[in-house]
Order: sequence, then structure tokens, then C-alpha cells
Amino acid sequence: MICKKCGKSIPDNARICRYCNTAVSRGAQHSPKAVSSSVKRTQSTGSRQPIQGNARGAQVVRPASNSPRPVGRTTQKHSKPKKNPSQNTVVILLIVCAFLIIIVGAIFMSSLNSGNENENNTETAVTSPKDDVIVITFSKGDENEPTDSTPIVPDVSDTNTTDTLPVDSSAETQTEPPVTGPSGPVLAPPAVSSDPCTYFDDAVFIGDSVSLKLSYYAMNGSLGSPIFLTRGSYSMCHAAWNTMYLNYQGQDMTPEDALAATGAKKVFIMLGMNDIGAYGIDKTIEHWEMVIGRIKEKCPDLEIFIQSCTPICAGGERGSLTNANMDSFNARLKTFAVEHGCHFLDIAPYMKDANGALVSAYCSDGYVHLTDEGVEVWVKVLKDFAVNR
Repeated sequence: MICKKCGKSIPDNARICRYCNTAVSRGAQHSPKAVSSSVKRTQSTGSRQPIQGNARGAQVVRPASNSPRPVGRTTQKHSKPKKNPSQNTVVILLIVCAFLIIIVGAIFMSSLNSGNENENNTETAVTSPKDDVIVITFSKGDENEPTDSTPIVPDVSDTNTTDTLPVDSSAETQTEPPVTGPSGPVLAPPAVSSDPCTYFDDAVFIGDSVSLKLSYYAMNGSLGSPIFLTRGSYSMCHAAWNTMYLNYQGQDMTPEDALAATGAKKVFIMLGMNDIGAYGIDKTIEHWEMVIGRIKEKCPDLEIFIQSCTPICAGGERGSLTNANMDSFNARLKTFAVEHGCHFLDIAPYMKDANGALVSAYCSDGYVHLTDEGVEVWVKVLKDFAVNR
């Protein structure tokens, strides 16, 4: 410590200064050398604790403010490592390649399916568009129901009579003079008045695309205002098993439900051409029995008129769909009508030529569909029937 009087350094435990014989007080200061050594020890060890001297009243020495901070206590933030741009590019390329593979695979599968369909059509269809086949599959489990998928000859059109009147093709609007000779009509149509007929105002016509043509023609009012429930490719098999429906006021219905909804008093049915080529005459008559039975049960007061099917144009016969089979079927229909309390209206004789085929002037497609001239003959037969009733 330092003597206050002479200023010399004396031992810390001295009571009297040996230089000036002055008593040392309790507040004597430490020597600068001692203090300096204490500070150095503190800085070298990094301790933050105060250093006490041996003497009383020694001053507390703290480390300098600029002393280094202990390792591991730093608060400096480290920057995150940056991603390599090349990695992002690789990921994007992989995603693009995956999409390309999916698209190419979808196109390949589509072309493969298309090729398979073309092969199937080549095996089952004739080259003419009207000879494409329709396969009807059934989901019911009735023992009398057909169990195999059988191709049937469809109609060219597959639309409902609720559609607007289409523009007739050139084949349907031809105005050639009556054909004479073997291809001309054997039986002339009856002479009837051109006035509208009201007999059919409470009647419904049910049929396939042959009757669909009649619905278009009758829009001129020649048959009054009947209701037409006709549809292309429709058959008695469809009606029997409810695999295709008739459309009335925007709703699909069975024949019996549609007839009940119309409130009609009469129904004129021409069906079977799309049946006999697939199931034969006997099975087609069974389908007639099923449908007529349901109609009579649903509409007991309804008067039922069965029309014979029109013939096939020369050269248009194929498979079992021939004019000979059509004549046999019409004969069976006539017997069926008598046995089931229905009326039979024979349209076919007025449509035949000398060979029993459809008159060429009445045919629009070399097959079974009618021109306006052919439908006009049909309308005259209907009106003559109504007058004679």
C-alpha cells in the first residue's frame, strides 16, 4: 500500500510507515504495482469476478470493457447457404418430361383403341353406311329374355319426333313421274280427298325411322293433329325389354306409359323390321305379345291398330331381312291382331312392285326408307281407312 504522508510503498500489513514513522490508517491505497498485477491476472483468465486484495479497503478491479468475449457466446447471424440454380433446372426438366410422357401415352392408347374399333367394324359391318350394326345387350335376368348380344339392322335415323322438321335430301324430295314396268307400283293408292282428316286427332303413331318420315310429312296437316312417338332404330324388342324408350314431352317412357300420358283413344303401331333380322319371326311375335299385353293392361279402353311393315327395295335385302320373310311376318301379324282383339291395316301391298320389292320411286336410300312420294301413298291409305270406318 502507499503511505499517505510520504507517498512511499509499504507492506500491506504494516501499521507504521518505515520511512516517516507515520501510523498507517485503514483507508490506505494499494500500490499501483499490485493493482496493475491484479488487473493483468483478470484479463488473462477472462474472469468477470472482482479481485480482492489482502488489505482492508482494497479497491475492486473489473475487466476492461474491450476485453474479448468468451468463445461460443457470439450473437452473429450466419447466412443460409444458397441453393444451386442448376438443381432447380433439373427438377423443372423432370416435371416437363413426365407430362410429355403422359400425353404421348394417352395419344398412343387412343390410337390403339381406334384401331381396334376399326378392326371390329371391318369384321361385322358392310361397307355401306346404312348397314352398320347395332348390338343390343340386355341386363334383365328373365328366362325368356335373349341372353346373347345380337346385331340388328338399324335405321338410318336415330332421332325423336320432337325434333323440328329437317330439310329433306334430294332423294326424298324427288318429283319424278310414276315409274311404270316391273319397278312401278302394282296397286294404285286409293283416291281420297285432300282435305285434312280429323279421324287421327286423338291417335298416336308408334314406330321406327320409317314412321319417323311419316311424322315429318304429316306436319303439313294431312292427317290432322296426331301424336307421333317414333324413334330411329326402335324395335319391338326395345319396347318389350325397356332397353330404349319413347320420348313424350321431354321424358323417356315405355310405350304403355307414354300412351297413358297422352290420353289417346287410338294407337297405330308399325314395328318389326328391326327385329326379324335379329331374332326371327317367332321371337318377334313373342315381343309383340309382351308389349300389347302391357298396353291393354295400362290403357284398357285404347283402340289398337297394327300396320304391316313396308317392303325392302330391290338389292337392299341382306341376311334374314328379305321380302319373303317380311311377307311371312306380316301374315303372322294379321293373325296376331285377330287373336288379340286388334285391328290390322295392311300398308305393304300399296308399296310393292311386280317383284314384291319396295317401289324404287318410293325408296330414298335403296333400302327401306321412303321418299315423300312413298309417304304420300301411305297417307292416302290411312285416310281411306279412316273414311271407311
